[in-house]
Amino acid sequence: MHERFADKHCGRLPGAERVQPFGPDMVVWRVRGRMFAAYTGEGAGVSVRLRQNGAQQTFEIDADWAVLPWETPIDVLRLRIDESYALVLRELELNSPA
Repeated sequence: MHERFADKHCGRLPGAERVQPFGPDMVVWRVRGRMFAAYTGEGAGVSVRLRQNGAQQTFEIDADWAVLPWETPIDVLRLRIDESYALVLRELELNSPA
C-alpha cells in the first residue's frame, strides 16, 4: 500500500519520472536525471536523500540517504519525500553553470 502512495506522490512532483534502471524489482524516482527516492519490491521501505542525520523513524544507509520503513506514517513519508526532492533540486541549481 505504501509503495502505491510513494508512486502516486512522487508522480505528482514537477519533472519527476519513475524509472527502473536496475531491473524490474527496483523503482527509482528522479528529477532532471538525479535520484531522490527509491525502493525495491521486497525492501523494508523507501530510500530518500537527507540534508542531515537524525530523521525520525529511519535507519541510516550512509550520510546522505536513509530508509523510511513502510510502517512510517503517510504524512511523514510525504514530508521526507518532498524534502528529498527539494534537496536534489537545490543541489542541481547550485551546480548548474551560470
